[in-house]
Amino acid sequence: MLIASILNIVLLSVIVFQDIKTRTINWLLFPALAALFILKGVSTKPVNEYLTECLLNIAFVVTQLLVLFGYYYSRKNSAKHFINSAIGLGDIAFLFVITLAFSNLYFIAFYLIGLILSLLLWLIIRPFVTEKETIPLAGLLAAFMILIFLFELVHGHFEILNNYSLIGMINGL
Repeated sequence: MLIASILNIVLLSVIVFQDIKTRTINWLLFPALAALFILKGVSTKPVNEYLTECLLNIAFVVTQLLVLFGYYYSRKNSAKHFINSAIGLGDIAFLFVITLAFSNLYFIAFYLIGLILSLLLWLIIRPFVTEKETIPLAGLLAAFMILIFLFELVHGHFEILNNYSLIGMINGL
């Protein structure tokens, strides 16, 4: 799994670079990253348990996107330009891919903390960026994922596919 983790970090680094630099991400990165996440998931836990968690994570993302769409529609009175105006297609694809990387509790924690940190970081660096007005959400979330994968490599008891390791960390606080 060390090689898979290193490959994850490399692919995520490419996503960070591409999204921040050009606001586009090569679509081939998504299936490659998904394959690595699935490989890790099915080798870590029973397939039915892993698939159930993935489906719950996907349902969470779909719910969030429907809420975002409803908000966008109510503000603009139109669904026109929802993609690439409210959220980029690469951001949506990335969100669906990362549903494969985490257990349910870790995914929700990563998603919420990642969105907050992305917004705060963007508010800090935005004055220095003159060309792009949009937040490179996939790139910033990928950067946070790199930190998580590095932390997971260093600390063996930190397992992003295991809800109990998160619960244990919370209980230890």
